[in-house]
Amino acid sequence: MGAFARSYSWCNPRNFPAGFLPLVLSLGGVAVFVALQSTHALLGDGYLYLNELPLVAETGIYRVDRAPVVFWLVAQLYLLGKPFGNSALYSYQLYSYGSGFLYLLLFWPAAGLFARRPTERWIVAAFLLKPGFLSIFCGYVETYTLLLPGILFYVMSGYGVIQRRWPLW
Repeated sequence: MGAFARSYSWCNPRNFPAGFLPLVLSLGGVAVFVALQSTHALLGDGYLYLNELPLVAETGIYRVDRAPVVFWLVAQLYLLGKPFGNSALYSYQLYSYGSGFLYLLLFWPAAGLFARRPTERWIVAAFLLKPGFLSIFCGYVETYTLLLPGILFYVMSGYGVIQRRWPLW
């Protein structure tokens, strides 16, 4: 029993700086996303975009019809990694993993915001980690992966303002 108590006191979240545990959990989650990497995009038109990224490097003309900011962001990832042998597929995978990292950074503070008691926080966290859309963070080639952490942050900010925990701005 003494060894268990010592190990629990070592891994107690109060012994770490604020934000350390969510950061470690988020990095662990990204490791899971990489380990469960998607090999084929079965839905959407993500693979059509793979042909356009090399054209951006040659011409400098970005896609502006749908999600121009996202396409610009992925194109910048592609251009930054091009000297290191980066492919268009790898750029989209990095974008997917980064979006998953942001979602995992937000889910625990969101659970704390939406719950009143610690038990409820675990339940809310489980619901935030349960949806099937988390598979999109497994290197899926698509443009809307950044939308999911954005929606979560939007809901968090609205709820925080309604509860008067956060300022209106």
